[in-house]
Amino acid sequence: MAVSKIPARIPAILLAGWLSFAACAVAGQAAADTLSIYSPAAPPNKMWSLNESVGAMLQECGVAPEVTSIPAALPNMVLDIKQLESVANHLPIMTTVDFYPAREGTGPEWHAYPDANPDMKFVAALYDVGIGFQVFDEAIKKPEDLRGAAIGVPRRPSSPRVLVEAILGDAWGVLDDVTLVDMPPNKVGEAIANGTISATSWNMLIQTPGGYRPMLGDLPGHWLSLSDEDIEKVHAASDIRIAPTVIEGPDSVRNASFKQGLVAWSSTPDAVVTGILECLSKRADPAVLVDWPGLEPGDLHPAAANFYAQTGN
Repeated sequence: MAVSKIPARIPAILLAGWLSFAACAVAGQAAADTLSIYSPAAPPNKMWSLNESVGAMLQECGVAPEVTSIPAALPNMVLDIKQLESVANHLPIMTTVDFYPAREGTGPEWHAYPDANPDMKFVAALYDVGIGFQVFDEAIKKPEDLRGAAIGVPRRPSSPRVLVEAILGDAWGVLDDVTLVDMPPNKVGEAIANGTISATSWNMLIQTPGGYRPMLGDLPGHWLSLSDEDIEKVHAASDIRIAPTVIEGPDSVRNASFKQGLVAWSSTPDAVVTGILECLSKRADPAVLVDWPGLEPGDLHPAAANFYAQTGN
């Protein structure tokens, strides 16, 4: 398992981009001696870089003298953490697809959380990712036109695949009538060129200061839009909780929000959670940090609930 230990002095290049921040040392001693942040994305995925930067930021703020970033796929990440003698300072980055299934002990058979984890507590939303369907066949104008199409998708088991199948099946009712073609993102361009696929969910939209940017660049296709009714159908069928991510432009398109959020455990000390939120709030408004679909008061770590209450959220 790859492990990245954040150095005491962070190279300037690591802090460039959307997560750049001013020095934000937390007053007093560090909240923890060590802190492990678990990322569901591994290198070379762009989301790994973002998640690793979160660890860098927390160390720079003095939340802990040593912050370690660890790539670990969901749902095994949670199972592995729960095997440890103490989970208190081992904090997962969860997705909107995984947070509630992990708490409730649900999920599809191939991406299941066998045990409920009610001690998993929300701390902060980190950044958004939009997942939708980009189409390269002009004859496909609406979701029902996907019937008979081949779609390039992430392999099972993975959180993006859970969301892909939920949209195609629960929201649009076409899952049994399409062909899902497992492929890595670097094969999408070739598959489009040779006509292997008519659409893909791989061109994820990564949130940046300049707006959402497609992970694979500006591919020559159009997007299918997700309605409020589609989202409610997904919610009715599972514990997944999503919101729309809007692509602004002449033809506004709504994809599914696949937010990444930092969570803790009931046993995580209040000082650790408070230190994390004081640090993160240096680059994001608390109202943004607590913006998480389906969030109820009991889902939050007590220190997080107190922090957001004090900041008027």
